[in-house]
Amino acid sequence: MFFIFVLIGMAIYGLIQDFPLPYFIIPITIYISIVAYGSASIQSGFFMNVISKGDASVPEIAITFDDGPHPETTPAILDILKQNKITATFFCIGERAAENPDLIRRIVDEGHILGNHSHSHHVFFNLFSKKNMVRELRACNRTIEKMIGKRMLMFRPPYGVTNPSLAKAVEEVRITPIGWSLRSMDTVTKDPGKLVQKINSKLGPGDIILMHDTKKVTVEALPEIINLVRQKELTVKRIDDLLKIHEYA
Repeated sequence: MFFIFVLIGMAIYGLIQDFPLPYFIIPITIYISIVAYGSASIQSGFFMNVISKGDASVPEIAITFDDGPHPETTPAILDILKQNKITATFFCIGERAAENPDLIRRIVDEGHILGNHSHSHHVFFNLFSKKNMVRELRACNRTIEKMIGKRMLMFRPPYGVTNPSLAKAVEEVRITPIGWSLRSMDTVTKDPGKLVQKINSKLGPGDIILMHDTKKVTVEALPEIINLVRQKELTVKRIDDLLKIHEYA
């Protein structure tokens, strides 16, 4: 068998000698660019079907928060949502949920819903094998299911990156990937005014807004964001209602 592979390799190498190097560099560069875009752009659906927007013909949007719960900022965000009678979706990290079970229960008790955001949100999550990704998703689900008695059916990929391994893991766990159509950039900016301006410039019907309940700037900007949503005559819906999907099993 090894000898056969050697012969095939030699034949391919012989063919390559007849073509100028640019003929290979250009398509390889294009291929790498396409794969990179498909991995980094969650809206592209390159590796798997990710729901990133609702019906643009209906004046409804969803507000979502990633990376929590956080013992300081999550309660402040919940207070603002309660004051404004708005429900949202929280994509939680399993390890942080385990550290803040009371916040998880409060999120549910106040009418919001939870989604899976992996168990560790490891910096190298996107390099994990399918097996380890499956382990991450199931660990997060188990952790939160023990607190609320329900299994989450929605998942947001850490960093918004997708790849073939994650596509297989999502299929095995039988969980629905959820993206976003409008990123607030609250992990970058520290100016609440700029955050509001960013959302205001692009917000429209069907949008799914991505924010983080771990950022103080989000707490500071949220009341104004809610005001501009109302000025645009948009209704805030939980993501399961916006997308007409099931949130728990």
